[in-house]
Amino acid sequence: MIHLLDNDPRQFSEPENYKYNHGSLSSVMININQELKKINSYSDAEQAEWVGVCAPLDIGFKYKDKKSFIISCWETANTLSYFHLNSAKQSKQKLLGMSNQITNLWRKYGLDCKTLHLGADTEFWQPTKEKDKEKFVFILPFATFTRSAIDLALEAFSIAFKNNKDVVLKLKDTEASPKYLSKIEEYKKLGLNIEHHTGRWSMQELRDFYSSAHVCLTLQRAASFCLVISESMSCITVNLTGNIEPSNEIVNKEISVMVDPIGLSSIPQSTNYLVQEWGFINAYPNFDYPEEPLFYHFDKNQYAEKMLECYNQWNAKYSKLNYREHIKQNFTWEKTAKNLINILNEN
Repeated sequence: MIHLLDNDPRQFSEPENYKYNHGSLSSVMININQELKKINSYSDAEQAEWVGVCAPLDIGFKYKDKKSFIISCWETANTLSYFHLNSAKQSKQKLLGMSNQITNLWRKYGLDCKTLHLGADTEFWQPTKEKDKEKFVFILPFATFTRSAIDLALEAFSIAFKNNKDVVLKLKDTEASPKYLSKIEEYKKLGLNIEHHTGRWSMQELRDFYSSAHVCLTLQRAASFCLVISESMSCITVNLTGNIEPSNEIVNKEISVMVDPIGLSSIPQSTNYLVQEWGFINAYPNFDYPEEPLFYHFDKNQYAEKMLECYNQWNAKYSKLNYREHIKQNFTWEKTAKNLINILNEN
């Protein structure tokens, strides 16, 4: 029997609100536990044989005398910190990476790790709104930080649609970087059709946001799995994303649009810089690394070309593709739960 710990106190203090207003890590625990219950493989932590957690920093996790496992979601492109490596070596807990990118990082440093791809609740994430008939809608649902490539999205959108009022870019974040708030205003003054929404939305509101859009921009310079891809595809929205792991583990070129990276770039190790401009909140600069952390870099002109491709070929091609079926066949929480059981049962 298996249990994933969710320590968010809101699940007890405001359970109805928490059901539709929780973060991505809690989503992993909630959905896997629900699927384990359906196949009679779940119990509470005290009765479970295996107790696990999904966290970027709790690598030494151990629950009492239980067999323990960690679903790792570290987001650097090419290295793990000494903190992670030493914690994993000392704790010797079972490691699972939520993408091949993460799994391969652990294996690169000689640690055993298995991939556990995450899923989408396709009963919930489904189309609830018709596509906008008046305007062609691009959405960028990530926080407006450098990591989400907001700077490239704005530049590419300007190149592709500066004089086209029939196309709109809708930005959504929970807390915007002051630098990019001013950038957004600069582009709007150039005549670009841009909407910016800030604040925490319920899952129902996000579902409507995905559904009403033609294209979801999920190109990021760094990510661990990107649930937004599987959730938005379940709402029948095409993804324009980076041809890098983990994005290209979820989508494929037949049903999505991908931008190839043009290289890797280093990030200055400043807490203020990483939190305010990159959106990393897990104290990345406070760690030491065996290698320099590097993040993917993309070309704004190629990004603009792919935006135009989505726009120009929407009616002929992209409106006819079944993104939802791809997720239902490959990335459901049921598959995740069954894969977790198989991994934990391996010797």
